[in-house]
Amino acid sequence: DDTYIRNHWSYTDPLAAGSYSFLYDISKLAISNSSSINIYLDPAVTGYAGVEGTKEVTFTNVQLISSEDMPKATITVDEKFEFTYDGKGKEATGATSNSGGKITYEYKTEDSSDEYYDSALPVDAGIYDVRVISPLTEEYGKTYAYSKLIINKAAASKPNADVLSIDYLNSRVNYDVNNYLVSRNEEFTSVISNGGYVEPGSTIYYKAIETSNNFESEASILILPK
Repeated sequence: DDTYIRNHWSYTDPLAAGSYSFLYDISKLAISNSSSINIYLDPAVTGYAGVEGTKEVTFTNVQLISSEDMPKATITVDEKFEFTYDGKGKEATGATSNSGGKITYEYKTEDSSDEYYDSALPVDAGIYDVRVISPLTEEYGKTYAYSKLIINKAAASKPNADVLSIDYLNSRVNYDVNNYLVSRNEEFTSVISNGGYVEPGSTIYYKAIETSNNFESEASILILPK
């Protein structure tokens, strides 16, 4: 039906004479009783692995199998994978299946629907659902198992003075209000807005604020010159 599945089966040496079977998962295609299925077999091409030549190939059987009628594989996976945010993608690993197929993993945020499962690794702090997939094989249908992946917030580092920009000519302090907070006292009850006035010779306090990925940091101190 003009939808294609392409597969490369490459060997260093020419494929020996004998019988071989190929299994394709077409469960995502809209197959109907009137569907037309065409099979194309490409010969070896110069530059690919293998030797050019001709080979007689006979298809003895083409069979459509409903994976829903096949037995499900047994998947073993940890109930939870837990990490701390560091800006890098986190992945679930170590799942096994008795199907012999290659295990793959998909992720989505805990509160999103199943249509959002994706192979992209989670990066931001939060709770994610993990879908473990054992693929279709000749003996087992595609099988799913589920786990959780948790990325905890990290403890923000105590900031250095370079997160502040002091305009000494006009006695002003500039900073990124999305990540930091500046105050005239250590209780942070006298917050200085971005671009706000600072008294020459005074002490200012600044810290990294809590974000979706980091906890609030300890406060740092800067004594301004008179």
